[in-house]
Amino acid sequence: MPDTFFLVFVLLILGVLINKFNVINANGMEAIKTLDINVFIPFVLFHALGTATYNSTAGWILLVMMSVLLISLGVGYLLKPAIDKDLRGHFPFLMGGFEGGLIGYPLYMVLMGTGLLHNIATIDIA
Repeated sequence: MPDTFFLVFVLLILGVLINKFNVINANGMEAIKTLDINVFIPFVLFHALGTATYNSTAGWILLVMMSVLLISLGVGYLLKPAIDKDLRGHFPFLMGGFEGGLIGYPLYMVLMGTGLLHNIATIDIA
């Protein structure tokens, strides 16, 4: 496991260096993001969800995650008056969600391996 965390930090440092030395410009980054969103992530999710085992535990996980996200959305609406006027419209939705795509899946695959990706994909269904 320490080797895995080391790999994550190496990848983060590599990303910072690529950005600092402008190895990939803004157009290149947009192309990579488009390819990632439109090609890679759908294939990865299709494979993860297609190879997952669906049982009562997966159903409970979905129910719990949906409940947590709905409660978070409700808290977002309750806190809405305390938030800056420019951000109020989007704030509840920021509270009621999480990132699974461009950051979550690659990080999970590096830390846990591709064989366990169905775990986070099942949570992401909620």
